[in-house]
Amino acid sequence: MPDVIVTANDIVAIGVLRALHEQGVQVPEDVGVIGINDIDIAKDLSPPLTTLKLYAEEMGQTAVMLLLERMEGREIEKKITIGHRFIWRESFKSND
Repeated sequence: MPDVIVTANDIVAIGVLRALHEQGVQVPEDVGVIGINDIDIAKDLSPPLTTLKLYAEEMGQTAVMLLLERMEGREIEKKITIGHRFIWRESFKSND
């Protein structure tokens, strides 16, 4: 059994939590579960889902801005970093 399962998104994490529960695996005692996106229901699950919040609206706005700049002739590559926030809830505990 892994120490933690990191899923592609919170919806998949919900399925993982359910499957683990059906198999009698304790979360987070036996394995931790982490999702991505921080959907509204994540905090209401049992146990509440640890998740990585990505800022999709900001990413979309930035993508459009970059596209418009390219269409206007910008040829120089531009690197953009958009932050995230780790939301620590009960579905994951550190072994530190």
